[in-house]
Amino acid sequence: MEITVEEGIGQEILTIGYRSSEDGVYYYRIREITGSGNFLYDTAVFLVEVTVADGRAEVTRIQRNGKDVEAVSFVNRCITSLTVTKTIEGGTGSVQFPFTVEIFLNGSPFVIPETGSKQNYKTEGNTLSFSLGHGESITLPVIPLHAVVRVEEHEYAGF
Repeated sequence: MEITVEEGIGQEILTIGYRSSEDGVYYYRIREITGSGNFLYDTAVFLVEVTVADGRAEVTRIQRNGKDVEAVSFVNRCITSLTVTKTIEGGTGSVQFPFTVEIFLNGSPFVIPETGSKQNYKTEGNTLSFSLGHGESITLPVIPLHAVVRVEEHEYAGF
């Protein structure tokens, strides 16, 4: 029995073996093993139910993270980083200027996943907030290619 696994542009075929003489319902958990590089890997876990009867197997249910779906499909995204730097013309000092960044992908809000390292920004949905002083910068590490990123510096009294 074969299950088509869609990965963005191409498709892969996953073959699941079964014993035709053993009727019953069998379950297979499918997840993608993440690699390294400039990709944001899909963390979905699929549960595939296979029913074997009269020597034939049939996929009778597929769930993605507990919700019924039609196919096993992983979507991985190429990512890049974005660095924001604050410079005060002719200025120095310890004033911190507030910024917000909103990220959208294909017209929908995109939430940056946890990176596992200490973050110098706060997140709420697809909005990040942080402050920068003169000569400081911050790098946002997981920005999908083709995302629309809106960076806004908020007003600060006297500037």
